[in-house]
Amino acid sequence: MSIVNQTVPRALSRMGYSNDQVAAVVAYVDEHKSIVGAPDLDPSHLPVFACSMGDNAIHYTGHVRMLGAVQPFISGSVSKTVNLPEQATIEEVEQLHIDAWHLGIKAIAIYRDNCKVAQPLATTKSAQRPRLSGRGPRPGARRQGQRAGAGPPASDHRGGEAAHPRATPAQEAVEHLRLPGG
Repeated sequence: MSIVNQTVPRALSRMGYSNDQVAAVVAYVDEHKSIVGAPDLDPSHLPVFACSMGDNAIHYTGHVRMLGAVQPFISGSVSKTVNLPEQATIEEVEQLHIDAWHLGIKAIAIYRDNCKVAQPLATTKSAQRPRLSGRGPRPGARRQGQRAGAGPPASDHRGGEAAHPRATPAQEAVEHLRLPGG
């Protein structure tokens, strides 16, 4: 089941689109899961409908700049996950954190597309998504000898026995940012 965000028809109406044009755009979005290529949509209006993922996504630095714009008006901090593309490099993750720090952001979370066995959000239809079998244990599965609720076995990121033979992109980013001697 899919429901088109109801701010889309309201925004189109406020931008001067007729009821028939709004209905055609909404039907297109419902079928194609994207507003890109919708009939009667003025291409100059496309940025109005940019979102956090998909084929009309806000660049991940835009997420950081949005947080930086509101942080001065909040006594605590804002919780926002920045969506990074699968191709994001360690250097880009590092720069994202540096930019966030320069903007006075107190905390930032990142999500790199396709970095988990099971992905909470996806922009493709389930029939089009690749099967992820063989890439690790199913979520919530216990390792042999592990009691329920114990979490993964401890590992030493500096060369001890690790739960996974290859570091995740997040672990690589943390290692890259680690201070000498720390």
